[in-house]
Amino acid sequence: MSWGATITRQDGSIWLSPEFTPMNFMGKGVISAVGSSFVTQIPQQKTAMFFIRQSSDSYAACQQVTVNGYHTLRLNSAYPTALPVTVYCFANMVLPPSNNYGLYFYGTSGELVYSLDMLPLDMRTIHVDISASCVKQDMGKPVAVMPTASGRLFISNSSIGGADVLDLYLGATGNFVINRPRQIAAGSSSGTSYPYIDKAFYIFTDVYD
Repeated sequence: MSWGATITRQDGSIWLSPEFTPMNFMGKGVISAVGSSFVTQIPQQKTAMFFIRQSSDSYAACQQVTVNGYHTLRLNSAYPTALPVTVYCFANMVLPPSNNYGLYFYGTSGELVYSLDMLPLDMRTIHVDISASCVKQDMGKPVAVMPTASGRLFISNSSIGGADVLDLYLGATGNFVINRPRQIAAGSSSGTSYPYIDKAFYIFTDVYD
């Protein structure tokens, strides 16, 4: 880049630049019932990311959809008492400046690509086990997790001559990243347990509350 300004990390990699818009905090909301949604004002042409925090150590399965052209997070199921679910949303967009002073980045077309009014996404990762033992990991302070189906388990059940089938979903409550199973089927056939993903993507919520 032969013009403008950049802000780099300690390792020299670019953190902010007029050449791109980072994922910024767009706000938060609450989902209070299964089947309900949190509808954002993020147009579907933009990239959106969601993180959730449950009210208790429970299973919650979400789906990212669009409603009237806007990114939306829908709660498809929760068991037994995950409600309410707090949602944090991020997007590669910038809200209009709230003051007539500050630091603002503009692209070559004059489009606002970043301002210090925004809070960039500070996302972290941690390894998770694909297990029915309901392992949870203490992160030291309150967290929210990108809601993700993390794996499928086949648990031998001699009473039916086959296996119980469980799906695992990542979540968060309090300081804990959790990976919770819910039985979705049972039958005479069996299978091999497998992960969809072996890590959780999470944020510390005190940055955005």
